[in-house]
Amino acid sequence: MLSGERQRGACARGKAQGRADWLWAGTAGAEGTPPSCGSVHFPDAGYAVMRSGWEKDDRWAFFDMGRPGSSHIHEDKLNLEFYAFGTTFVLDPGISSYQADPVVRFFRTSASHNTVEVDGLHQWQLWNGDYRKYGSSSRGENLWVSGELLDVAQGCFEGPYGDLSDRNTLLRGVTHTRTLVFVKPHYWLVLDAVSGKGFHEVAALWHFAPMHVRADVRTATVRTQRLTNPNIELICRGDWEKGRFCLMTASEKPVQGFIALDREVKPAPCAVVARRKRLPLFGVTAAVAFRGGSQSGFRVSTRCLSSGKTAGTYVSVQKPDGMRDAFIWRHTGNGALCADEMVCRGRLGYVRSDGNGRPVCAALLDGSFLRCHTLLLTGVSGGLVESSPAGEANSSGGI
Repeated sequence: MLSGERQRGACARGKAQGRADWLWAGTAGAEGTPPSCGSVHFPDAGYAVMRSGWEKDDRWAFFDMGRPGSSHIHEDKLNLEFYAFGTTFVLDPGISSYQADPVVRFFRTSASHNTVEVDGLHQWQLWNGDYRKYGSSSRGENLWVSGELLDVAQGCFEGPYGDLSDRNTLLRGVTHTRTLVFVKPHYWLVLDAVSGKGFHEVAALWHFAPMHVRADVRTATVRTQRLTNPNIELICRGDWEKGRFCLMTASEKPVQGFIALDREVKPAPCAVVARRKRLPLFGVTAAVAFRGGSQSGFRVSTRCLSSGKTAGTYVSVQKPDGMRDAFIWRHTGNGALCADEMVCRGRLGYVRSDGNGRPVCAALLDGSFLRCHTLLLTGVSGGLVESSPAGEANSSGGI
């Protein structure tokens, strides 16, 4: 919900222009009606918003796949935000002022955003000077599909990476591709692929609102600790699982663990999940918000798949209700990959099974077929095809 001046402004404009949705936002739901749309993509800006609904306890995520703009630039390509149960857990830190201050400079870098660093270097778009390109449309550059079961968005940062303290140090030839999958309405998968040559340390950064956060190295999980309040878990799998986990709050050297809140700089925890390996790196993060207890009860595992020149990752998500979600995420090649009873030829395949292992629904993104037991989906190039529990197939085109 909006607050303060923005809330009053939305209320006034809603009444003046007859916008029931603005009035709803400006009165915190007391008047008007919520917007009729759900998850949306803004192709020119490169923004995607995934939501389960418009009530306070619903879940939504924001994904920035766009160009940086021609002014007020922040190095925040592929930045994510997560909200659930009335709480913004993972957020954009904003900016506090325009003073010549190390923390203010930090707010403009990707080190203050929920994306990745490579060898301690940040995204380096601001200093390239191609402002005409940065201010142009992102239309046609990103993937977006939205269905009944899944929302999927994918963007890419092709470098370079650099450092404000040494502008002569640039790392080229490393590409970060991030895919965000909303498994409606319960959780998200963040699929990170970092490609290039040689050994590099890749660090995923997760900036939380001011709250108690723990990094559990044993289970490769970052979890908020809000006692009787709702919480969120970031369950790190794939190449992240054997990485280094740490939390940084109010660090001055290097600057890390701050957000801009209430027009001032405030300490806030940043979880760093880092892995040094020969590229490519394929990381899987399940973001699961939950109400009660100290843990979500989700169990997530991954394993590598390969068949000839085709390779990918199998992701298993065991839910507390007994349902199991299985995904095949293809990285390279165009062949089929197999895992357990699942065979998929496509960019992403998804099957939900009940407690007896019977498929109840499925989805296929940008592929030709998905098979699991007696279930068979025929896909479309660039689009999403879903099978409902009733066995009906629905398709959504990609943008």
